Amino acid sequence: MVGTRLFGYAAGMVCGALLVAGCGGSESGGGAATTSPSVPTTPATSSSASLPSATAGTEIPTPTETIAEKDATVGAAGRWRQDKFPDPSKARWTFQIYELRRHGGYVTLDFGAKSRIEANLVSVLGDALGRDGEEDVSGVYLVDGKNKKKHLPVRYRDPTNPKAGLVCLCSRARLGVAGGQTGYLNATFAAPPEDVTSVDVHIPHVGTFKDVPIS
Repeated sequence: MVGTRLFGYAAGMVCGALLVAGCGGSESGGGAATTSPSVPTTPATSSSASLPSATAGTEIPTPTETIAEKDATVGAAGRWRQDKFPDPSKARWTFQIYELRRHGGYVTLDFGAKSRIEANLVSVLGDALGRDGEEDVSGVYLVDGKNKKKHLPVRYRDPTNPKAGLVCLCSRARLGVAGGQTGYLNATFAAPPEDVTSVDVHIPHVGTFKDVPIS
């Protein structure tokens, strides 16, 4: 059944034994955020450097507060399993920021995409929020204006599937969301320094949410 929890919880994909790759997933520069990410290749050894762990299938807690939201038309929409070519102009969403929470050496962004189409239609994000055609939310990033750093989602290498390459520690976005329902999403990033209390959040095709507080 199409419902409200279709995109999945990213942290459910990871256990502490994974090799860290891209956990320094920030891009720093001089006058502005630039692209020079650090990609460690050795296993994490300390609690602050370990990837977040959770049981597979863990759901994102139901949000109690929306701290910011924006409307956008992105992805595609149509009748489930009937429209061969879904209509991008119908894929209307409200993107909601719920929380940006610090844990160890990471911050995790919890957000949602509420479908604003007719109840008999289904919206799909697909690769609209991903990087390089990926059907996830890997294109979402944070900007630490204080330190002029751009933080991309953490990527990791799963030793149980070495051929998969680096995987984004973020929600997938392949499934559909019925009109009026919300898909809950998240992405995990390397944490800014402790003295950084807010950052800008950028979601592709949606825009930038300014000064989102870190809890």
